[in-house]
Amino acid sequence: QTLLQTDNLSVSLLHNVMLLGAKYFGNDFVPVLPPKLTDQDVQVRFTAVEALARIGTKEALAPLPKALDHESSDMVRQRIENALSILR
Repeated sequence: QTLLQTDNLSVSLLHNVMLLGAKYFGNDFVPVLPPKLTDQDVQVRFTAVEALARIGTKEALAPLPKALDHESSDMVRQRIENALSILR
């Protein structure tokens, strides 16, 4: 979790950390992911959504509606909408 708070990680390493954190720590990893939903890099935002979707709990998906309201990338918006469909 501390790795995600480091500003100098490469995007590919950050991508791996988020997905592995979601896989191995599940809901305990949720608190560190929402800040990545507003990252400048579209790949980071997409991966944060993917990690939250893979966790799949109500707590994990809770930040996504707000992220959808502010998201500019069609690709990320689509992934958010897909993740939110889990709740329906």
